[in-house]
Amino acid sequence: MAEDAFARFRRLRGITSTHPPAPDDPFTLLRLLREMRVTLRSDGNRLYVDITAGNVTRVLLEALRQHQDKLLDLVESYDPRSRG
Repeated sequence: MAEDAFARFRRLRGITSTHPPAPDDPFTLLRLLREMRVTLRSDGNRLYVDITAGNVTRVLLEALRQHQDKLLDLVESYDPRSRG
Protein backbone atom coordinates (compact mmCIF):
# COMPACT_ATOMS: atom_id res chain seq x y z
CA MET A 1 0.00 0.00 0.00
CA ALA A 2 1.42 3.36 -0.99
CA GLU A 3 2.20 5.85 1.74
CA ASP A 4 0.24 9.09 1.44
CA ALA A 5 2.01 12.45 1.50
CA PHE A 6 0.89 13.35 5.03
CA ALA A 7 2.01 10.01 6.46
CA ARG A 8 5.38 10.39 4.74
CA PHE A 9 5.76 13.94 6.08
CA ARG A 10 5.00 12.78 9.64
CA ARG A 11 7.35 9.80 9.33
CA LEU A 12 10.24 11.87 7.96
CA ARG A 13 9.78 14.55 10.62
CA GLY A 14 9.46 11.99 13.42
CA ILE A 15 5.96 13.13 14.30
CA THR A 16 3.91 10.48 16.05
CA SER A 17 0.16 10.26 16.27
CA THR A 18 -1.53 12.19 19.05
CA HIS A 19 -4.08 9.41 19.43
CA PRO A 20 -3.32 6.61 21.87
CA PRO A 21 -3.32 3.07 20.52
CA ALA A 22 -6.71 1.38 20.63
CA PRO A 23 -7.19 -0.91 23.64
CA ASP A 24 -7.53 -4.66 23.28
CA ASP A 25 -10.57 -5.11 25.49
CA PRO A 26 -14.06 -3.70 24.77
CA PHE A 27 -14.53 -2.16 28.24
CA THR A 28 -11.43 0.01 27.93
CA LEU A 29 -12.33 0.82 24.32
CA LEU A 30 -15.79 1.99 25.41
CA ARG A 31 -14.24 4.20 28.10
CA LEU A 32 -11.80 5.67 25.57
CA LEU A 33 -14.60 6.35 23.09
CA ARG A 34 -16.64 8.14 25.76
CA GLU A 35 -13.60 10.26 26.71
CA MET A 36 -13.26 11.16 23.02
CA ARG A 37 -16.94 12.17 23.07
CA VAL A 38 -17.88 9.47 20.58
CA THR A 39 -21.56 8.62 20.70
CA LEU A 40 -22.57 4.95 20.45
CA ARG A 41 -26.13 3.75 20.06
CA SER A 42 -27.76 0.54 19.02
CA ASP A 43 -30.76 -0.24 16.87
CA GLY A 44 -31.49 -3.92 17.05
CA ASN A 45 -28.42 -5.74 15.77
CA ARG A 46 -26.58 -2.64 14.55
CA LEU A 47 -24.13 -0.41 16.35
CA TYR A 48 -24.13 3.22 15.24
CA VAL A 49 -21.04 5.31 15.92
CA ASP A 50 -21.06 9.11 15.77
CA ILE A 51 -17.41 10.09 15.50
CA THR A 52 -15.69 13.20 14.18
CA ALA A 53 -13.23 12.88 11.33
CA GLY A 54 -10.37 14.12 13.50
CA ASN A 55 -10.77 11.23 15.91
CA VAL A 56 -10.77 8.47 13.29
CA THR A 57 -7.65 6.35 13.01
CA ARG A 58 -7.22 3.02 11.27
CA VAL A 59 -6.36 1.45 14.60
CA LEU A 60 -9.53 2.82 16.20
CA LEU A 61 -11.72 1.64 13.32
CA GLU A 62 -10.17 -1.83 13.48
CA ALA A 63 -10.81 -1.99 17.24
CA LEU A 64 -14.44 -0.97 16.66
CA ARG A 65 -14.84 -3.71 14.06
CA GLN A 66 -13.12 -6.29 16.25
CA HIS A 67 -15.25 -5.55 19.33
CA GLN A 68 -18.50 -4.58 17.61
CA ASP A 69 -20.62 -7.37 19.10
CA LYS A 70 -19.42 -6.82 22.66
CA LEU A 71 -19.77 -3.03 22.33
CA LEU A 72 -23.33 -3.53 21.11
CA ASP A 73 -24.10 -5.58 24.23
CA LEU A 74 -22.44 -2.98 26.48
CA VAL A 75 -24.32 -0.09 24.89
CA GLU A 76 -27.63 -1.89 25.27
CA SER A 77 -26.96 -2.79 28.90
CA TYR A 78 -25.69 0.71 29.70
CA ASP A 79 -28.57 2.62 28.08
CA PRO A 80 -31.83 0.68 27.59
CA ARG A 81 -33.25 3.61 25.57
CA SER A 82 -30.76 2.81 22.80
CA ARG A 83 -32.57 -0.41 21.92
CA GLY A 84 -34.51 -0.38 18.69
